[in-house]
Amino acid sequence: MYLIPILNTISAFKLVLGGLTNYTGLILAVVTSLVYVALSLVIAASMFKNEKYLFRS
Repeated sequence: MYLIPILNTISAFKLVLGGLTNYTGLILAVVTSLVYVALSLVIAASMFKNEKYLFRS
C-alpha cells in the first residue's frame, strides 16, 4: 500500500496525524514518493530536450 503514489501520501498523513509510530511505513512512503518525483523529473527533462514535444511539429 505504501508503494502506490496517492495512497502512500494518505497513509503517511494518517500515521502522522493519528500519532502512530510505524516508522517503517512512513519512511517507505517518503522514499517511494521521492523516487516517483525523481523519475518524473528525468522523463520531463528528456522530453524537453526534444523539440518535437516543445513545438508540436
